[in-house]
Amino acid sequence: MSKLFSYDGPVVAIIEGFAHLVALNLITMALCIPVITGGAALTALHYSVLHIVRGEEGHIYRDYFRQFKANFKWATLLWLPMLLMGAFIIFDIWLIRTNPDAFPSALRIVFGAGFIIISMVLVWIFPLLCHFAYDSVGTYIHNAILISLANLPRTIAMLIISILPFLAIYRAPYKSLAWLFILGIAGPAWLKAWLYSSAFRKYEPKEEEDDEAASPEEDGEQEE
Repeated sequence: MSKLFSYDGPVVAIIEGFAHLVALNLITMALCIPVITGGAALTALHYSVLHIVRGEEGHIYRDYFRQFKANFKWATLLWLPMLLMGAFIIFDIWLIRTNPDAFPSALRIVFGAGFIIISMVLVWIFPLLCHFAYDSVGTYIHNAILISLANLPRTIAMLIISILPFLAIYRAPYKSLAWLFILGIAGPAWLKAWLYSSAFRKYEPKEEEDDEAASPEEDGEQEE
């Protein structure tokens, strides 16, 4: 029992992990308020929760702000166009729902497919940005599409996790405010990190084997 509640025991670790997620949630919410900084904030959040899931957390908050600064340019270049496209498609879907006879079925299918593709890219793009270094925005989007299709069950699960907070707010906006401030952003990000962490390992560079194991052994003594 004493080990259970000791400083390095599981109970303290759970409480400490929960406190870190709440703090990361509040920081991310604050940095998302200007909207333009939302991409960098989400990238830094995914960096932090991925390292928490892998048990590699060091200076969590210092690393969060370091990643926020380091990835700001790429994150913003990815965030703003996708935000605008998503808003445009959501607005069009709303128009279709309110005026169903004004839009042909083919157009509804196009907007629905576009919304799904953007959603699939969004759940992978910022985890990719925080973990892999590519040379262009197009490469990030291209790889996000490929990895989302290659890991379709994970993608579906990540989409469901992403939608749940919005669904809760829609169904009970006032009751969901407490949840939103406590774990509304960091909680789903942490759950998704459990899903994409193992998927990322397939694309991470493998550690090089020791040269000594591959090189031939030298003769210990020369024959006289």
